[in-house]
Amino acid sequence: PPDPDDLIATVESGSQAYSDADVSSAEVYYYRLTAVDQDGNESSFTDEVSVFTYSSTLEISITRSFGNPSEQRNYRLVALPGDGATPVASTLEGAAGDAWTVYWDDGSSDDFLRAYDGSSTFGFQPGRGFWMLSRSAWAPSGTADAVPLASDGTYAIDLHDGWNIIANPFDRDVTWSAVQAANSVTQALWRWDGSFREASTFASAQSGEAFYFLNDGGLDELVLPYPGAPDA
Repeated sequence: PPDPDDLIATVESGSQAYSDADVSSAEVYYYRLTAVDQDGNESSFTDEVSVFTYSSTLEISITRSFGNPSEQRNYRLVALPGDGATPVASTLEGAAGDAWTVYWDDGSSDDFLRAYDGSSTFGFQPGRGFWMLSRSAWAPSGTADAVPLASDGTYAIDLHDGWNIIANPFDRDVTWSAVQAANSVTQALWRWDGSFREASTFASAQSGEAFYFLNDGGLDELVLPYPGAPDA
């Protein structure tokens, strides 16, 4: 690691601001200042301040394929990252019911799968995922605004009672154990690849993947800690 006394920059007297361009995303940087007069006399250091860098945008470049549309096992759990409400239909080619099929799970014990109806329910808002089956590959691309972090470096996604199709809106994977700890839950995370299996990593939706989570504790939201973010 660098020496904490290494000089980063020198600014002239009267300067009111300094911008450090040599930083990386999702890192904590620490700064302190010292003053030097014209004779070279140097003051002691100021108190230390810290900055957590967090990118305001993220890239979307996803390609997910489907098998034979007549086989239910070829459905995929899909999602998009970032802070938006992109209509599902705008990411697909062709007409609903012909070229593709999408369902949302409302968590009910019966008749829980709701078919695409063109409503705002079927928008890729942060943390929401869907079942999808398409005759062609699903390949959304572009940029999206990053979700805003709370002061403790977390973001909360909405939940309903029962089973939820959830997604990680960050640009980084989150360990499921960290999510469990942040919410005091023990329920597993489930991924689908033709059959369900337990997952230890809540992968970023930059992969286009969504997951299943059973909300049997009455939670209104699921708190996600951003990897590397400092506490409040």
